[in-house]
Amino acid sequence: MSSRCTCCHICHTSLKTSRRSFFPCSACPSIICRQCVEAMNEDWDALATTPDWECPRCRGCCPCKRCKNKDSNEKRRSSSPIFDSKKRQRYASSSPSAKKQKLSNNSTAFPDFLASLSKMSDTAVVEESLVGRLQKKNEECLNYIGRTERLLQIIREEQNRISSELDSLVNKTPSMDTQKTLGASISV
Repeated sequence: MSSRCTCCHICHTSLKTSRRSFFPCSACPSIICRQCVEAMNEDWDALATTPDWECPRCRGCCPCKRCKNKDSNEKRRSSSPIFDSKKRQRYASSSPSAKKQKLSNNSTAFPDFLASLSKMSDTAVVEESLVGRLQKKNEECLNYIGRTERLLQIIREEQNRISSELDSLVNKTPSMDTQKTLGASISV
C-alpha cells in the first residue's frame, strides 16, 4: 500500500491542522474523519475495534463529490458500449442534425435526475434517523434529570432529619458551661 493520505477523503479536513479524530481504511490509503464517519450513520466506537474496516470509497458508497462524479461518468460510459465513437462523431460535426443527435443521445440526464432524487430521499432518511437519535438522547437526559431530582429530594429529607435530631439533642442536654456552673454552685 502506498503512503497514507493526510486529509479526510470526504471533507478534505487536514490531519496536520485539525483536532478531529481520523480512522484509516484497511484497503486503501484513505483516512476518514470522525464527523464524516458519523454522518454516514456508522458508530465511531465500534469502528475503532474493527481491524479490517473499509472506507465508503472502497465499498462504493462514498458521498464525496469526486466519487459521485466518477460514478456518474462510469455509468454513462457503461450504458453505451460505443460511447467513445459517438462522442468523436458528435464533436467532429457541428451541423444542425448533429446537434439534434447530441440532444437525443443526452437521454442519460433523466436517470441522473432520478438518481439525485434517490440520493435526496437517502438524505431525508439520514435526517430522520438523526432526529430519532436526538429524540432518544433528549429522553435519556430527561430521565437523568428526573433521577437526579429524586436523589436530591432524598438527600434534603435526610439532611432535615439529621438537623431536627441534632436540634433535639442540643435542646435536651444542658450545655457544658451550664453543667460546670451547676457543679460549682453545688460544691460551694
